[in-house]
Amino acid sequence: MNSVTVAFCDAFEALPVGKAKIPAAKYLLQGKYPIIDQGQANIAGYTNEESIVRRENLPLIIFGDHTRCVKVADFPFAVGADGVRLYRARMGFDPEYLFYFLKGARIRNDGYGRHSKHLEALEVPKLNEPEQRRIVSEIKLQLAAVEEARQAATAQLRELTRLANAIIRETLAHPDTEARSLGDVLDEVKQGVGARWADFPVLGATRDGLAPAKEQVGKHPERYKPVRVGTVFYNPMRILIGSIAMVDEGDTPGITSPDYVALRGRESVVDSRWFYYWLRSPEGERCISSLARGAVRERMLFNRLAEGEIVLPPYPVQQAASRALAELRPMKQSVEARLREIERLPQRLLAEIFDIEEDVEDA
Repeated sequence: MNSVTVAFCDAFEALPVGKAKIPAAKYLLQGKYPIIDQGQANIAGYTNEESIVRRENLPLIIFGDHTRCVKVADFPFAVGADGVRLYRARMGFDPEYLFYFLKGARIRNDGYGRHSKHLEALEVPKLNEPEQRRIVSEIKLQLAAVEEARQAATAQLRELTRLANAIIRETLAHPDTEARSLGDVLDEVKQGVGARWADFPVLGATRDGLAPAKEQVGKHPERYKPVRVGTVFYNPMRILIGSIAMVDEGDTPGITSPDYVALRGRESVVDSRWFYYWLRSPEGERCISSLARGAVRERMLFNRLAEGEIVLPPYPVQQAASRALAELRPMKQSVEARLREIERLPQRLLAEIFDIEEDVEDA
């Protein structure tokens, strides 16, 4: 790309946000005008408040001061909550060209600090407008191909999930199933790991399963619960949205927050892997939903989960299904790894097009 550059402020004109913004508590699920804030979603909600809708200076480039999310809007919209910076293209610059430049820019991650202070240091490649529009067209074509690949990988993950659910469903159709209380067939892990806590990685539970914990170890690390192979654990505040994990064979054992619920299937009664997939299946989701009432919606501890009922197939049937489920795991991991690579492609594509150094600090 042409090496001629201009300062950020010579390409982007900052516009005041002012008080014309709407707090998150007033977001509507449906309405006349979309709300754009600094979150990951392109549209955060809707509003019917005409007085705060922005109709002038479109298209506008939206920058999340805390999140570094970048968006562009060529339609009337309302600004949501705080942390939003608005920019329009100065004369000689195509708005979409600037949008893609900013989206590809490497902006130092200051956590939840404000990042707009780093924008002034950016240098914007200055090309004639026909060339800018050509580059925008090229970017859109390549991003469309990336999106097609992402959707294909996502579809593969859905199929693997359906297959896992089908395996669970088949075991539940066994003629010798027996209805049992979850409290009678599961053992809760209550004891903390003790003084050896620093020897283990801290693990968390997400909607995708096992993951390194995002939070640092708290004030009492000795209370963190050990999670070894066969341990199922979940975030009691987020179990309703599927934040459930299991340490499987091949995973590194670790510790998890003392606020999490950790459990194991009772020996020769419940196969832990079978139970983990049951808990994440439609059958498990229905059980969790049936237990989530009143204040418990905010926090489902083991004593409430223990009140649930499970239809248990014979233990050998669970084990056979568990072996089949184990064979799905490397396939799922392979697709997930490919999906992670695909999701990095847009940033790499934009970095290459705009000659952005890849070794600059990023999140």
